[in-house]
Amino acid sequence: MPDSQTFASLWATLIERWGLLAAWADQHTSVGSWIGGLGAFAGVLVAWALTRSEYQRDRRREQRWANNEVNLILRIVNDFEGLYAQYVRGLKIADNEALYRFYRVHSQDPKVHSMHDLARLPISQWPSVESYMIFRRYFNAAISVLESSDDRNTAHHPPADELAEHDTWLAKLRDALMGAKR
Repeated sequence: MPDSQTFASLWATLIERWGLLAAWADQHTSVGSWIGGLGAFAGVLVAWALTRSEYQRDRRREQRWANNEVNLILRIVNDFEGLYAQYVRGLKIADNEALYRFYRVHSQDPKVHSMHDLARLPISQWPSVESYMIFRRYFNAAISVLESSDDRNTAHHPPADELAEHDTWLAKLRDALMGAKR
């Protein structure tokens, strides 16, 4: 613990320095206006920084929202793809009776309903116009393949070009949705 002599010496030094500072300020009277100007400028910078941080926070929130929408669309598509893959796997089994009317049986499945919901979304609700247009083509190709199960002639042998078209549009849809993330 410092003794009283050290404390008195420190106090005397502080008062002396304060006096020197006051004398310097009296000799340089224009410095006060510069200090006031710098204070105002610092206030403007602080206000700008606060406003910018609010803007960035809102921007990050919008980005998270948009990315969550893209992730939801991808999850719905992936769930539907599980159903689609079930049909395609069934094609490899000769005379698989479960394929006949596959789409009709599964048309009430929530995965199919979710896809129809996406198909009915207005274009303004999509992450990008490109992803909307590609989704429509993908969805039409997938439904075309699944609807072929209602026809006994094509239930076991849907056109190969329709299967390939589905695969092409699925890859493009995933790319477009990943590109729409922010």
